[in-house]
Amino acid sequence: MRKESSIPELSRVALRQAHECKGEGKTLPEGSTGTVVMVYRDGAGYEVEFAKPFHCLVTLRPDEIRRV
Repeated sequence: MRKESSIPELSRVALRQAHECKGEGKTLPEGSTGTVVMVYRDGAGYEVEFAKPFHCLVTLRPDEIRRV
């Protein structure tokens, strides 16, 4: 039986601290909100897409984000 992740796909989340957007040379500020587009290993990691303040797709640990 598959365990449910704590944050499902398409959930809105916010960064708990600033995070570098690798390859862009920019940093997303703390509190930036994005959408979970992929859940890895039942919530061990999340792929999150941010649109503001610039477009960025990052892989984050559960302790780096919170639901909004």
